[in-house]
Amino acid sequence: MKKLFSVLLAALLLCSLCGVTAAADDAEEVCGTYTMISAFSEEDGDLSETIQIMNNMGMTSTLTVNADGSGLLNLFGEEHVLQFDFAGGTFTSDDEEEALPYRYEDGQITIGDESNSFVFSKEGLEETKKLFHGPFRYFTLSDVTTEDGESVLDDYVESEEDAAGVSLCLFEDGSALFRDLDDTLEMYFDFEEKTVDAGDGNIYPFALEGELLVITNDNEEYIVLEQADPGFEGPYVMTSMVTEGEGDLTDQLKVLDAVGMLPKLAAEADGSAVLDLFDEEMHLQFDFETMQVELDGESLPFTYEYGAILIGDETNSMGFARVLPEAEES
Repeated sequence: MKKLFSVLLAALLLCSLCGVTAAADDAEEVCGTYTMISAFSEEDGDLSETIQIMNNMGMTSTLTVNADGSGLLNLFGEEHVLQFDFAGGTFTSDDEEEALPYRYEDGQITIGDESNSFVFSKEGLEETKKLFHGPFRYFTLSDVTTEDGESVLDDYVESEEDAAGVSLCLFEDGSALFRDLDDTLEMYFDFEEKTVDAGDGNIYPFALEGELLVITNDNEEYIVLEQADPGFEGPYVMTSMVTEGEGDLTDQLKVLDAVGMLPKLAAEADGSAVLDLFDEEMHLQFDFETMQVELDGESLPFTYEYGAILIGDETNSMGFARVLPEAEES
């Protein structure tokens, strides 16, 4: 299905296109690397949300334009060599002889018309930072210490119960929701620089080791958060699938997520759950004493840890991860 989607986008790109051209004096400004942020086709309509989800999953489509007019289009792993004519405001591709027009404006390149179009932006990657849905790691406040190792947790909360109420949901793309007793902050973790943008104008260093997340504040104090269990009850999405015949199908699941077809699981506190598999409901019953789940008349082993469910064994398995409920989004 991933290949099919890639071919679809390639076919749309190579359709008969028209539009306003870029002026020759824009050539220097046009050069750079872009990320696809939206797409529209006459047949399928607005694909912008699909493109955004795929960007969040790390499945980006990029366009590179060089000063000599050469370019490279990477459509989700499928590469096309391009040649831009800055004076004429057109480009050609290695598999299409006809010159096609493009439009450049305010850091964005638009290829196409009202019927079929792609929009690439130099700021595209910045727009994908805040995911706020999908699998996450859940942390609660464990301690606040000084450089000397002295705990100053009492300066921040009055009790252990209050500390447990201070939580952080860290998503795969680095975005995060930090909740204290009074407010919710949107944060962004840069895993390469090892810094966190606290959302209040401050940037702090952090360390993530195993189940501990440590953030250093302006007072040179270490805010220690420990990974915790968000609880079994709640919504899940399928994150992995392995079959004896087909092998690891995880990449295909990413594409299903991008087109809104990812299987979802709704679990209740009593162990019952409903699996929505392409609009067909399947009922499950999890038994935490035997660590077996009843699924479609079959009893299967499962494991549960920190909001992650794995049903099956090494040969055949399905993995699910908790997602942040819509009602709790900020």
